[in-house]
Amino acid sequence: MVKDNKLSFQGQHIYVGIDTGKKSWTVTILTDQIEHKTFNQPPVPETLVGYLHKNFPEAHYTCAYEAGFFGFWIYEALEKLGVDCISRSAE
Repeated sequence: MVKDNKLSFQGQHIYVGIDTGKKSWTVTILTDQIEHKTFNQPPVPETLVGYLHKNFPEAHYTCAYEAGFFGFWIYEALEKLGVDCISRSAE
């Protein structure tokens, strides 16, 4: 008998908040029930999405950040990588 220990978050929502900076991002990850973690990472969308896929496979990811000085390139990159984004221009 083979056990299937595959982790799956199918049907669950993972919420990601990003405080963007030129040299690093501060990322906070929440689920519907808990605050998972806050951490710093390089400002690379692929790094963030890799973390999400590894730790929350098959989930639905939603990200929010304030575009401000850095513009909308992060939004576009995350959307292309399958992460829904909510972005607001700084006023």
